[in-house]
Amino acid sequence: MKEIRAIQLMVMLLTLGSCASYVPKPLPSQVGDDVWLKLRVSTSQMALPALQKVNADGSQPWSMAMVAALAVLHNPDLEAADQAERTAQAEAFAAGLLPDPQIQLGHEQAMGLSTHGYLYGLSLNTGDWLQHATVHRAITAHLKQLRLERYWQEWQIAAASEQAYVQQVYSTQRLQSLTQFLGRLAVLEDSALQEEQQGLIRDDQLQSMHALKNSYEQLRQSAQLQLEQAQIRLHKLLGLAPDVPVQLAGLPELQTDAIQDAQNNLDQLSRIRPDLRALQEGYRSQEQRLRQAVLAQFPSIGIVVSRSRDVYEPVNAVGLELQFSLPVLSGQKGTLVIQKATREQLYQEYQKRVLEARFEVRAIVRRIQILDLQLQQQQSELQSRTNHRSELEAAMQQDEVLIDSVLHAQQEEENQMLERMQTLRDRAVQTIALQLLTGNGVFAPASKVAVGDVFVTRK
Repeated sequence: MKEIRAIQLMVMLLTLGSCASYVPKPLPSQVGDDVWLKLRVSTSQMALPALQKVNADGSQPWSMAMVAALAVLHNPDLEAADQAERTAQAEAFAAGLLPDPQIQLGHEQAMGLSTHGYLYGLSLNTGDWLQHATVHRAITAHLKQLRLERYWQEWQIAAASEQAYVQQVYSTQRLQSLTQFLGRLAVLEDSALQEEQQGLIRDDQLQSMHALKNSYEQLRQSAQLQLEQAQIRLHKLLGLAPDVPVQLAGLPELQTDAIQDAQNNLDQLSRIRPDLRALQEGYRSQEQRLRQAVLAQFPSIGIVVSRSRDVYEPVNAVGLELQFSLPVLSGQKGTLVIQKATREQLYQEYQKRVLEARFEVRAIVRRIQILDLQLQQQQSELQSRTNHRSELEAAMQQDEVLIDSVLHAQQEEENQMLERMQTLRDRAVQTIALQLLTGNGVFAPASKVAVGDVFVTRK
């Protein structure tokens, strides 16, 4: 009797010792009040190589790389993905635990007699033990897949924040350019009113100038709206409150060598891109699940070791029992066919994604090359129009040309400048897309660019 109680007490203590305790964790009453006012974080552990050396100091004007780093570190969606990864880690830990044995304890006493009987034993299922290593490897590979998918999400968040950065800088410069042009139109309008009083300009010419001014005023208002929308989008990606001020440092310069390197490293995409590596881990996980389905076809053997004593005949007995489970009607053959088909599907998907990634990189590099040619032509045309406008303005001061000629020259210069801004924005967006697809940094440090020299500086 004492032996049975000692065993029961030992089992109870072991069970209680393996249990975790509960600790309450209430939700915060306020979220993200003034964290950004003193922001200084480390980016050395970030997945995107181009952001690992960024000095994320919130007290300085924010460069494009810093905005990308901050979006990755503080984006609410990524924080939720981190929690999902921690949940998957817990599942992987649970899968790594050895299968639990089954303990049998029994005690009985005959009615009207003082004799006692007992039974205690230990049973193990060999099928669970044989499949344990395969299941653990499958879940471990699945955990790596989730982590790599999270890294890919990090790359995408960085690219989205960089595009929002480009859009905000572009909208700011466009608004400034249109505001300056409207200021010049106002000066010409004052001069035209004076000439109208002197009879030097017709009323229809003055009305045409008013219509042109109203047209560009609408463009300015549209640019103001676009800027506000870009600011809202950037704040949202960074997890910032709408009223938090953000000072941007300007766009960095494009490094042509990095673009060529990205094109030359197409064969390394499967080792660099997190989404492609995630597919590899998913395939490895499926391989182990297929092995598990193969092992599940075989009979499962249960081993039971017991010791007992009868209540009427106090004789101790030791027993060994073998239990066979035949998976005849368990549907394992169907499961095996499904797992094979799933593996083939993942195999084909991986090949397709690798080929698509290579084609996408080549296409983006080609588009960047075309945009570079357009920029060269636009720069030459803009320089010509700027010189022509300056000559006409100087001639107008000498009363050698009419206001209409100067107005037309200023309008052509402004249109050319806006067109070049758009092309620069498009090239920056394509460069960001190339960085997303290759993981290479294709921008020079932002410190090389002055704040006012983002797109085009008016002479």
